[in-house]
Amino acid sequence: MRQLSPRKGQVTPESEEQVIEETEDVVRNFLFERYTEDLSSQSDDSSTETTPQIQEFMNFTSDPMSQASQVGRQLAVIGDDINRRYADEFSDMIQQLRITQDTAYDVFARVAKKIFAEGINWGRVAALLCFAYRIVVEVSKEKASQFGHFVKLIVHYVVRFIREKIVGWIVQRGGWSDALNYTLPSNIGYIAVGVCCLAAVAAVLYFKRGS
Repeated sequence: MRQLSPRKGQVTPESEEQVIEETEDVVRNFLFERYTEDLSSQSDDSSTETTPQIQEFMNFTSDPMSQASQVGRQLAVIGDDINRRYADEFSDMIQQLRITQDTAYDVFARVAKKIFAEGINWGRVAALLCFAYRIVVEVSKEKASQFGHFVKLIVHYVVRFIREKIVGWIVQRGGWSDALNYTLPSNIGYIAVGVCCLAAVAAVLYFKRGS
């Protein structure tokens, strides 16, 4: 189980450009941590190598002690809790949405907007990243060889959404480093995931009406 990383001291607030520049590394580190955790939990042999052999993960060289890496790991801690509690719900809803590579961004953006419809907090940001990861896993089940390619696409989708919709909030919080101060609330299921699950249901109903 990953441990939360305490924030060490105060840092200079980041500009919008700095936040955008860090976003891809944060997202990629989150996905790396979630996938590594999945590999570890699926292995019965503790000595089995669990480093993801995925091109998109092997090629990024972010410093493990950089702020982006630490924030990615911090959000992955929250993601672990979300996934542990709601993995089946995420899978069922994503399967109902019947996401393909062609429809992935439209579906992702619609659900993502609903996640933040009642406000923004780091729990919901983690829920957004967790939802993105579940999309990668579910869509890649039919074409496992495309996993790395779809990781690249989903990173692009998440970065695009954050840049267009919530970068201003992150800047107001002082930058990505503020996530290192986030403490899991006892009602995180309602705050971070309940909205996400309702959003996915709403998206399912939307697409059924349009069919």
